[in-house]
Amino acid sequence: MIVGCGIDTEEISRFDKYLADIENSGLIKLVFTDREIENYRFNYHKCIPLSFCCKEAFFKAIENSWTTSSVHWRDIELLFSRGSFSGYEIKISGHTKKIMNDLNNPKIISELDISNENVTFYVILKNE
Repeated sequence: MIVGCGIDTEEISRFDKYLADIENSGLIKLVFTDREIENYRFNYHKCIPLSFCCKEAFFKAIENSWTTSSVHWRDIELLFSRGSFSGYEIKISGHTKKIMNDLNNPKIISELDISNENVTFYVILKNE
């Protein structure tokens, strides 16, 4: 049974102003963990908006918002393996982990799409 689903699309260039000084960007510090920032070194230009999409899609799937709940941006991490977009893992912590427990720890089914201009991420939460 599907217990949640969410999708988000972002224009890549929207994040350029935050990438100009990534070390001092308030948005980057608010939204991304140190582990994510390190992991994205191979392609900040696409990883940052893609991870933002992942987090937004996940918020929608659990029917929560960082503005109206205890869910925090940094509760959801998108980490890529081997410095490429071909393999990734979504790690959950904090209040988001509690919500997932309350949903009986559904399987996370996800997909990403990357073009030169946009990134899209969808999340489906499914209990067997």
